[in-house]
Amino acid sequence: MRGRLRMPDYLYLLLALVFVRSQEEERWSRYVKDTRAALRELELPEHAEVPLAEVVRFLDGGPPTSGEESRQAFDRLLELLSNTDPGGAGGFFTPRSVSHVMGGALAARRRAKRLHDPFCRTGELLTAYLEASAERGDETPVAVVGRTPTEELLPVVRMNLTMHGVEQAQVLQGPWMPGRLDESGDRPGSFDTVITNPPFGSLGPWPDAPPRYWRYGTTRSSEFDWLQYVVSCLSPDGRAAVLMPAGAGFRGSAERLTRTRLIQDGVVECVMALPTHLFERTAIQTHIWFLRSPGGRAEQVLFVDGTRLGSMATRTRRELSDAEIDRLVTVYTSWCEAGTGGMEQAGGAGLGRAVDTAEIEANDFRLEPALYVREHVPSAGAIDDQAAVRSHLAELSAHLERLHAEARATDGLVDKRLRRYGL
Repeated sequence: MRGRLRMPDYLYLLLALVFVRSQEEERWSRYVKDTRAALRELELPEHAEVPLAEVVRFLDGGPPTSGEESRQAFDRLLELLSNTDPGGAGGFFTPRSVSHVMGGALAARRRAKRLHDPFCRTGELLTAYLEASAERGDETPVAVVGRTPTEELLPVVRMNLTMHGVEQAQVLQGPWMPGRLDESGDRPGSFDTVITNPPFGSLGPWPDAPPRYWRYGTTRSSEFDWLQYVVSCLSPDGRAAVLMPAGAGFRGSAERLTRTRLIQDGVVECVMALPTHLFERTAIQTHIWFLRSPGGRAEQVLFVDGTRLGSMATRTRRELSDAEIDRLVTVYTSWCEAGTGGMEQAGGAGLGRAVDTAEIEANDFRLEPALYVREHVPSAGAIDDQAAVRSHLAELSAHLERLHAEARATDGLVDKRLRRYGL
């Protein structure tokens, strides 16, 4: 397709066509007869040189698509849109490797009745939770609420949620910082499940008076601003998954004080480190913080170190395999089901470790999974159980293969650049 539109405009067009093709047969039939109606309803300029008639007829002439196929096409177009227009997609789109770990773990942890993402971008985290929940046979939440930062993303989020079976989602435009929400914002304690990837690194401007949700400290960092806001949204026995930069786990000063208070109030349930290069346009390392509603001091926090997982899908982007996603989800959920001291039942040796809060305090309340997990990885000689030995060796073998793959990719890149100079 060529014309006067920008590439993101074409992708928005294709998103709308995939949605209409899969959801609204009557509307689609009208588009087949009058493609100019499609341009008007999809709010595209009618003078654009878009061969829309051919596109519609091509899609109409193909075999009927399944709901799953349509959802996969929609998700792929969202990913392409984020790569071509990251600002328009609400900043950094949450890649599948991240969203499916967050959604899968949270869905296995609890069945949501009221699901919320206060910074939902294109809705990818909400739909990841809904997919995982549907696979478990759970019912669709009674309420699904999302806030997205830009007006043009509102219809995209609504289409995305409808594609995943949510007919009456409440999708609103929201701010880049939660302190800018007025009295019409999210009522405290109103959601039993919150999942979000908020923006990192914003420096204000901060409100003159501390917001009601700054229960654990005035850190004046966007990460802990959003984190405390999410905690305030949780109902009793609520759970949340929040994507955080790795630095939030060790930075000092006011952020250390906030971490200390979160631990002491039993809010932090698990911190899971992900590998670098999962995002298309940044190599930043991220952690998933799994949170519970405040309820007193917890005895343990689970730390999961997944930094060595994944393989390079492109020169700049890493992906987790389905098996690796399942493994991260299982370590977390198994520990939750086993309760205190249940790391052995979780099968997390070398990947996860449950740590007493006293040890966290001895480490100055640093929440870095590598600090607690890697120093306690058992050697093969120290493992008596043969099944555990085989599992440990398989993990080492897989890690070695990933290193070989990265080395081959690097060698290929070097050769390509040398050939430019005739070498």
